[in-house]
Amino acid sequence: MQEFVEQVLTKLTDEARRGFVFLREHSEARASGYIPLVGQLAAERPKLETEYLLGDEPQWSDILSGRAIARAHDQSLLELCEAVLEGREASTAVAITGTAGTGKSTALMSLALKLSSKGLSVLWVDKSSEVSPARIKHRVREAREPIVLAIDDADMFGRELHNMLVDLVPETKDFLFVFATRSSKVDPIISIASAHPRLKIREHVVPPLSDPDIDGLIAVLAKNNRLGVLTGASPEARRAAFRDQAGRQLLVAMIQATSGENFEKKAENEYLELEGVLRYVYALIAVASSLRQVVTKDEILLACEDGYEEALIALERLTARHLVVALASPGEYRSRHRVIADIVFDKLKELGELREVLTGLAWALASKVASPLD
Repeated sequence: MQEFVEQVLTKLTDEARRGFVFLREHSEARASGYIPLVGQLAAERPKLETEYLLGDEPQWSDILSGRAIARAHDQSLLELCEAVLEGREASTAVAITGTAGTGKSTALMSLALKLSSKGLSVLWVDKSSEVSPARIKHRVREAREPIVLAIDDADMFGRELHNMLVDLVPETKDFLFVFATRSSKVDPIISIASAHPRLKIREHVVPPLSDPDIDGLIAVLAKNNRLGVLTGASPEARRAAFRDQAGRQLLVAMIQATSGENFEKKAENEYLELEGVLRYVYALIAVASSLRQVVTKDEILLACEDGYEEALIALERLTARHLVVALASPGEYRSRHRVIADIVFDKLKELGELREVLTGLAWALASKVASPLD
């Protein structure tokens, strides 16, 4: 290693400097805060094939293609949001809530597409966005037409979410602020907001699958050859699997009812059955996803220290088996679903294996820090 440093790296000072300048400029450009419109996002890859029906997080193509079924509660959510936009629900924000894996993101994306199809400008912010609350507020305020702000995993903004609600909702005409967050996170948001006399938050709870929802989901799974162990079962047996075994929960239904395995046990086993570098790389991606971050290929390689080739092979295998997802942004990876990542995170803690993973991630991130960076 010392010989490599002396013979190679010491001769790359200028290249390193230019590289760090590029990284800084690239970072500043991303931090400038471009907020995409839903119409633009949906048009990027409308025919993208996904494994949403096997538990992956939703993509816009899942809504457009019908893989994400229309739910019974969708209409009431749309009517509530239209009432806000039309001024019948003044100074009101809409919170889409539910327990993990109930379909909050899918509901928000479906709503956003419907509002966009009506000619409304719908801004989209989620955990992959790199935009400041100040930039979000500026973008909403500069609008000269009715506008919708949709934020998924909104509690990631912490206290700043409250500030955005207070600063935007009572003061902006023809505006809808709709956000999704887990039920366990919404009470503090509503409690703080209730102290503001001109701000109301209407909570829309994503319910368990209704009987029509179950029939629709079974039909879509059958159309896409994703019924798994339910293939060949009677209609009533299929309904019972979703109604009883899966407890009418969307993510659980798509994984547990069609595989015949307990949802949490299946998620744990996906990790436990891996070995060596495959197991470590999967854990790196799961921990990052649980913390609402993506992890890049170079960060994975840095975390694996000397096992670069093995790590690259592991990434290819994990992606090919749909255990992890390679994002549209080149070289970025995440877990299939944050709920699955959370289960793996807890299993790592239980097994005492979390420290090694966090150490690897910390080393990878620290290796990318240099004096030209902010």
